[in-house]
Amino acid sequence: EKDFEKAHKGALKLVGTETDYRAIGVVTEMIYQMGVDGVSKFKNTLKYMENGQWDLASVEMLDSKWAIQTPDRATKLSKLIKNIK
Repeated sequence: EKDFEKAHKGALKLVGTETDYRAIGVVTEMIYQMGVDGVSKFKNTLKYMENGQWDLASVEMLDSKWAIQTPDRATKLSKLIKNIK
């Protein structure tokens, strides 16, 4: 519970409270796995999320060492982001 709460607070810090709830959930899961510092390096992904450019954000997520190391999780989360309209 504490780890999830910490990850969720980190997600809100990175993407804000006005971001689509699905994106907050995805970023929370990413932070749970990689930590806030790790996810904060996804600068382009976060920028595209901030601008509501979900297709571009989903592509950027897959252009990472994280996607190579955990391809199933990265693909699943990328698809969730791509489907935000």
